[in-house]
Amino acid sequence: MNRIYFGRNVMGRVQNKPGEPLSFSGKVYARPLVTVAPVITPSGPAIVGAVLTYVPGTWLGFASINFQWEADGQRVQFSGPTYTVLAADVGKTITVLERAVSASGLGASSRSAGVPVS
Repeated sequence: MNRIYFGRNVMGRVQNKPGEPLSFSGKVYARPLVTVAPVITPSGPAIVGAVLTYVPGTWLGFASINFQWEADGQRVQFSGPTYTVLAADVGKTITVLERAVSASGLGASSRSAGVPVS
């Protein structure tokens, strides 16, 4: 039996006896996988006073998910599922950054398509 290490995500032992298939014993630590990215749904044109709604993405292998609104890639101080466009947002692009964490503590992120504010 040989000990084998596959990066940070898999560690265990591989067994290969003559005439038998290869077998593996150990733990697999997988990152969450996004299958559908988060989406921002505007209530109408993205202008001052418009309400943007966050629709969560679809993930596999997650224990928790959190999200953060962003304007031109910078965090905004708001954390609810809807965001009201401010005068300071004019000319910027609003996105949502979503982060999922697996039960083993490994994380992954996904960002929504941007909504330009005029």
